[in-house]
Amino acid sequence: MSSAIIKEFLTSRKEKSLKDSIKSGMDEETISEIISLTNEAYNQQNWIPDAAKKSQQISIASHIGKFTSPSSKATPIMFDGERRNDGLLRSGNADFEVDSYSSSRFIPIFKFLSLTFKDGRTLFEHLKADTDEVKKALKLSEEVYEEARELFLKADKIPTDNISTSGRLKQVFFPIGDGDYHLLSLMTSSRLLFSLKEKITNIKFSEDSKQARADRRENKPSDKEIVEIYDLTLMRFGGSKPQNVSFLNNKNGGTTLLLNSLPPSLDPDRIRLPRNDFFTEILHPKKFQFDFEWFHQVLKDGRNNIDIRNERDKLIKKICLKGMASVWDIRVQKEGWTSSDHYIDLPTNQKIWLDADHEDKRPSRLEPSIINSFVEWFLTSYEKNIEDSLKMKDEEFEHIKKIVKSLERKLS
Repeated sequence: MSSAIIKEFLTSRKEKSLKDSIKSGMDEETISEIISLTNEAYNQQNWIPDAAKKSQQISIASHIGKFTSPSSKATPIMFDGERRNDGLLRSGNADFEVDSYSSSRFIPIFKFLSLTFKDGRTLFEHLKADTDEVKKALKLSEEVYEEARELFLKADKIPTDNISTSGRLKQVFFPIGDGDYHLLSLMTSSRLLFSLKEKITNIKFSEDSKQARADRRENKPSDKEIVEIYDLTLMRFGGSKPQNVSFLNNKNGGTTLLLNSLPPSLDPDRIRLPRNDFFTEILHPKKFQFDFEWFHQVLKDGRNNIDIRNERDKLIKKICLKGMASVWDIRVQKEGWTSSDHYIDLPTNQKIWLDADHEDKRPSRLEPSIINSFVEWFLTSYEKNIEDSLKMKDEEFEHIKKIVKSLERKLS
């Protein structure tokens, strides 16, 4: 019976009040007086009308500014969105408790309005619907009931005469034309926050999951599944006084959980496959900037001795082998990738050179066309990286080609 729920609530509150009021060492007369006054205060006929008057000090809300900043004095907002089957995560499509912002001493009144009847509706919802069940449960005269109901329902009303935002909130100026703006204040939906926490907790600590964990601790076989949700973020509101933020915040110990909402981790070294030409699409000159600058400094050295020439040739080999590293990166990709129409314009000799699926067709030495492409790429990249690059003659081309050929076993 709904009346039993109300009786149990008031009895619990009375016992707590007596426990807090009666101290050791008090004489029997004082204790008797405290008990008498407390019984009278928590008599249903007295407590409910008194709570109705005090309910003007609470605000039933869905969005409360104190979740952004404890110093925010923004007016709490109550928003009941319309439920639609549109697949969107929004207030109207979520099932959750209502919240309240008020001084902590008025929390019992909100708990009273939040009492759930057997039909799943709260006492406050029954008051809004003016049901016969709530009339019977409250056990008030018709006149007292109507007065109390009117006062309780005002807790759901936004004070239109004194709505205010707060500089502590995040603000967005939204242009509406003619140089005018709407100032939008972003407020946290505490109902969504704690609804999410409840769902996460229910998933992680379902009966099956708890049983599976117990079986694992005892090293027993289990047909139950352990469900974990990783990378959760714990948020705290209100510090040691969560009741100063909101009712739901206090009920949840000032903590809530957030799911990981970071973008997917992308591998910075993900291998790109060439569609038209390996040298122009994969071996970007900027990747070899430092190497070509060093090469340029050696070329500009006026001396022509064995040490300078060896240093020059060593750098040519280094740059070519560095380029070959990209070939090996591509070869470890899924075999047969060049058979896709996406790579139809890639030259056949490069398909054989790059795709591991053609390894049996690949000669032991580099094809002349690949060698020439390597040299052309080398000279072009040198010119692109170095503003005052030196003009290369045919003999330099042939010299670099000779060095590439000396490396062909490593490059093939």
